[in-house]
Amino acid sequence: MDEPLSNLDRALRVAMRRELKQLQSRLKMTTLYVTHDQEEALSMSDRVVIMNRGKIARIARPAEVYDDPQSEFVADFVGTTNFFDGTVTAASGGVLTVRTRGNLDLHVAAPTSLAVGEQVRVLLRPERIRIYPPGQDGPSVFPGKISFVEYYGPTIRYTVQLEGGESVYVETHHAGGAAAIGDGVRIGVEPGDFRLIRSAGGRP
Repeated sequence: MDEPLSNLDRALRVAMRRELKQLQSRLKMTTLYVTHDQEEALSMSDRVVIMNRGKIARIARPAEVYDDPQSEFVADFVGTTNFFDGTVTAASGGVLTVRTRGNLDLHVAAPTSLAVGEQVRVLLRPERIRIYPPGQDGPSVFPGKISFVEYYGPTIRYTVQLEGGESVYVETHHAGGAAAIGDGVRIGVEPGDFRLIRSAGGRP
């Protein structure tokens, strides 16, 4: 199938996704489905193949593609992503300390050991970032100020300007009492929520 739902409005497109997925499951029929809609690809597939200039960039289950993209192209193609370039300044117990160009110290869980001084690129999904209440602390907590707010109904996406000049997207479930532009906040991230997607001896 080649983008069969692309000309439908959103509500009908979502309903037809379910119909097609249920039909395919009942018939037990292998189906190749081509789409540029990332939400469609993730919600309908058992396995996703992402192509970049005619070459396969990633083949995996939808959750693996999203949570562990393994390359900058895949991370940026599927969903919204925060990227940080930095240098490893410490490594202990499977956790790296990465000093970013904006002088943030990120504590990143890493499955492979990297040497102090290596340059790396770190990925962080907006929904993995938490807005901390006053007094709560954690391994990677940074003060900042909200510079932009996008309301999507069930979720809100904030752009938070951090000290040092870097900014990040933060996505939270809307439960009332949303923060406003100009509000000061503290954001926190657990080491396992970062992904190390590239390391190199030279410039990231």
